Amino acid sequence: RNLCDTWDETAYATKLSAEQKLSSKSSESISHLVWCGEIKPSVGIRWVWRNTRASCIESGGTVIAADDETKAHAEEAYNSMLADLNDRYVDCFYADDNLNVTNVTEKKSVCESKDGSHTSGNLIWCGKSFKRSCSEKSESVALHPPTGWCASPWQVRYTSRKNCARNDEELWSTKSGAQTAHARLRNEHYEGLNVVVWCATADSFQKTRITDCESIDGTTWSTEALARVEHNRLKSVLSVAQVQVPKKVWCATASDTWETTESTCHSLGGRQFGDRRMALNESARRLKAQKDREHIQRKNEAIAQRKQNLEKLLATKSCRECDLRGVDLRKADLNGAILVKANLQGASLVMASLAGSNLTGANLKEVDLTGTNLAKATLRKADLSQAHVTPRFFNLFPTNLSWADLSEAKLIGANLAGVDFTGAVLTQADLTRANLLNVDLGDADLSAAILIETSLIEANLDHADLTDANLSQANLTNACLDRTNLSRANLSNTFLSKATFRKANLNQVNLQKSRLSNADLSGIDLRGADLSEANLTRANLRGTGLEGAQLHGANLYEADLTGADLSRADLEGVNLIRARLRIADLRWSKLSGAELDGAKLVGANLTGANLTQASLNRSDLSRANLTAANLSGADLNRADLSRTALIRAILVGTDLYRATLDKADLSQADLTNA
Repeated sequence: RNLCDTWDETAYATKLSAEQKLSSKSSESISHLVWCGEIKPSVGIRWVWRNTRASCIESGGTVIAADDETKAHAEEAYNSMLADLNDRYVDCFYADDNLNVTNVTEKKSVCESKDGSHTSGNLIWCGKSFKRSCSEKSESVALHPPTGWCASPWQVRYTSRKNCARNDEELWSTKSGAQTAHARLRNEHYEGLNVVVWCATADSFQKTRITDCESIDGTTWSTEALARVEHNRLKSVLSVAQVQVPKKVWCATASDTWETTESTCHSLGGRQFGDRRMALNESARRLKAQKDREHIQRKNEAIAQRKQNLEKLLATKSCRECDLRGVDLRKADLNGAILVKANLQGASLVMASLAGSNLTGANLKEVDLTGTNLAKATLRKADLSQAHVTPRFFNLFPTNLSWADLSEAKLIGANLAGVDFTGAVLTQADLTRANLLNVDLGDADLSAAILIETSLIEANLDHADLTDANLSQANLTNACLDRTNLSRANLSNTFLSKATFRKANLNQVNLQKSRLSNADLSGIDLRGADLSEANLTRANLRGTGLEGAQLHGANLYEADLTGADLSRADLEGVNLIRARLRIADLRWSKLSGAELDGAKLVGANLTGANLTQASLNRSDLSRANLTAANLSGADLNRADLSRTALIRAILVGTDLYRATLDKADLSQADLTNA
């Protein structure tokens, strides 16, 4: 069946218009946007768009759904309405068993479901009731002169001439003519993807292709009016959103960089940026500037505080834990001053007098002590690292630290050449790499002090106590160590050339690899001392006690060991070339592989000594005692063994070429292969 041929669109539009007007009167928000649909299936094109309720009804549309519904829901409601339109009202006839006929006006689908009969003509709404036709005066609106069928590329609708002309659409008196025009206009505008529609965004509304509209997240509309309405709505929504959600910026302060609103950033004294990198750079710049300001402020405050502390010190001679860094105390009279834990770093104490003052725990780093009098001052645990005296003035203006208490003090790298430390207490003091050239440490207590790499050239350590002190790699060239107590001291790798040790105590001292060339160790008790690999070239060891000493690998070239006690000493591999060992005690000593060429061993006691493989070429062993000595493989070429006692000596394989054995006693000696 062809419903379009029998359906009067004008009458049906009249019914819909009447219902919508009645509904619009009861609505409190006529201007609120709704989803609007064109309920005219005969047109062939369906439209669902947003519009105000009043405009939707005015343009012949039907309110489908509220604006808060999605377009998909609106289209679903629209399709449901179209289904209802296809099911029109008809005159339905029902016959009972007695052939009585009943006429009822109802939908065609209901009539057919009840096996009723209906006419081919459909009924139309005439304002008050369904009729086959409406009277022109009272009910029909189809022939009203100002109205007609309006054709556009998107739809065919029945509306007023004014509304049709407003959108540049074509007005036709008949529906068929409007449909023909609509098809023509549609073909002109709908070609492939180049469909031109009205596109609405929050920024503008304009005619453009659908694809272009979608690319800018716009919505498509059939008329300019509808696009304008949507544009205004989106614009108002955006304005509200902008008010509710302020614009975000990158805010930079000295302490942080974060994203916030302009007002918040301004209230916190920050600077706003659109770019995070620029904000980070600004934050770093502000932080540096803030630190610089704080540093300058602290510096100025410290200067002011030091000035007050200096005034207090000069007035009262007392300033405990005061900050006196860099102050000028030249020639100041501070005898007996109390400066416990005071900070005097970098201060000038040139020619100042602090005799008897208390500087316990004070910071005296980098202090100029030229000509300073610190006699009997207390400097326990004080830090004198890098403290110094002016070299050209240390003789003219000597610094006095005599009898001062510097126990546990730090003098690391201090330049204190020529300073008077007589009787000073330096117990456990740290003098690493300090310059103590020509200082007077007589009677000073340096027990357990740290003197690593310290320069003590020509220093006076007469009667000083260096028990357990660490003098490793220190330089004591020409130093006076007479009567010095070096018990258990570490003198390994120490420079002791030409140093004197008269009556010094070197009990259990460590002299491993020490440089003792020309040193005077005569008469010193070095029993059990470690002198392995030590350089004792031309050293004076006359009468020195070396019993049980470790001399392995030592260099005793031309050393004077006359009368020295070397019994049971370890002299394996030792260089004793041209050494003087007259009447030396070498009983049971270990001389295996030792070099004794040209050595003077006249009257020496070598009883039980081990001289295997030793080199004694041209040595003088006259009147020596070699009883029970082992000379196996030894080189005695041209050696003088006259009057030598070789009783029970082992001379297996010994080289005695041109050796002098005049009156030598070889009883019970083993001369196998000699």
